[in-house]
Amino acid sequence: MKSIFDYTDYHLFLQDRLIALKRKNRAFTYEAFAVRAGFKSRGFLTLVLQGKSRLTPEMAGRFAAALDLGKAETVFFVNLVAANQARTHVDRSRSTEKLLSVKNVRVKTVEKAQFEFYKKWYYSAIRSLLEYHAFDGDYEKLGQALSPPITAAEAKKAVKLLLKLGMVITSADKRMTLSDLLITTGAGHQSVAVINYQLAAMDLAKRAVQELPRERRSAVTLTLGVSAEGRRRILERVEALRKELMDIAAADTNTDRVMQINVHAFPLTQETTGDL
Repeated sequence: MKSIFDYTDYHLFLQDRLIALKRKNRAFTYEAFAVRAGFKSRGFLTLVLQGKSRLTPEMAGRFAAALDLGKAETVFFVNLVAANQARTHVDRSRSTEKLLSVKNVRVKTVEKAQFEFYKKWYYSAIRSLLEYHAFDGDYEKLGQALSPPITAAEAKKAVKLLLKLGMVITSADKRMTLSDLLITTGAGHQSVAVINYQLAAMDLAKRAVQELPRERRSAVTLTLGVSAEGRRRILERVEALRKELMDIAAADTNTDRVMQINVHAFPLTQETTGDL
């Protein structure tokens, strides 16, 4: 049986744990578990496992008690339920923060590292800056090289995290270089960490429009009426553009600056507004 800390979906954890309990005790039944958790109906447990019924924090606590989870496991389970069921990004982000604060939590090493990396916009910017910036240990200078600038303490924390995650390595001459030139989450990634990063990037875009001269930035805004097929084609082109931009950066030489590129496409109307 895997540790609960290896799960990112509480439904999968419940399914696996209940199967394990059944194998351990052939007399185990959903009815017995439901009674132990304080529920009258086995049907509710089935609906929860199918994702058709939601658990309140109080219910999640009763499930944890019925599963004999320890204190840290219970905290993790309750917050995992909250994160999986969150209706807003703010709630999902808050619950994920609590998940990662649980002692000895693993939550898939890749996901945890990703959460840390995308937590601040300047972690990604510092990483790209180190591709061409001859960093000599002057964190004040490194932080001031960004726009907007960050403090020396923030720059130092960024470098420390990049080294910890293996995104930056120290060469024999003690210079810092990138372990990989490009990183991407791919299309359609819905990680809490990535959404936080995207929100921060939008704030940077607003600042750029307000403060930077036109020759240093580009902003295109379109409001279009399209069909379902038109929307599909637009989203395909956006994805193709993302890949093309990645290819340009990969083939580029003599890098001397860091650019942030945001492309957004989203509906401004409900799905069916033909007859108003």
